[in-house]
Amino acid sequence: MEKGLNQKLIDSFTVAFQRDQSSRKEGNYQNVIKNDKKNAELLKWMFENYGFPGLQKIGLWNDDLLMPSGPILLHMADYEEYHEYFKTKILEYVKSGDCPPRDYAAMIDRNNSHHKLPYTYAVYQGYENIKDSATVNRNRKSIGLPSLKHAQWITKDFFKKIKRKIDTYHFT
Repeated sequence: MEKGLNQKLIDSFTVAFQRDQSSRKEGNYQNVIKNDKKNAELLKWMFENYGFPGLQKIGLWNDDLLMPSGPILLHMADYEEYHEYFKTKILEYVKSGDCPPRDYAAMIDRNNSHHKLPYTYAVYQGYENIKDSATVNRNRKSIGLPSLKHAQWITKDFFKKIKRKIDTYHFT
């Protein structure tokens, strides 16, 4: 699989990911804004020249650095200048199967929270800000996310499985 990866895209995404994470760890708000702008421009360049930097193109790891797309996309919700572009373009990548629907949904919900709008997908911060669950479920279905109730069942089942595994191992 590694032979099919695009090294230029991997290197570019690595720079963006490290820049995104390091400025947030420092807590320097001015650097966060500056780096989000650089990353927005870099992502736009990637999209226009290579498409979405998904697992098939860049993988998930670069040496020992885990590089999921979710955090960078989430932070694009904070950068208003490119929000409409990303909202439209990334939805295309969700529909083509290149971008995980949850990453897109979190970005949209985070932007909605900035503008005190109800959540579109109810992914970003739980279920407290849902005004109309039927609409949220339709929105979720439109991008391939399970309904709110189904998502809760999935989570419950996951934790049951973990508990069973923990119970089978006796820690002393």
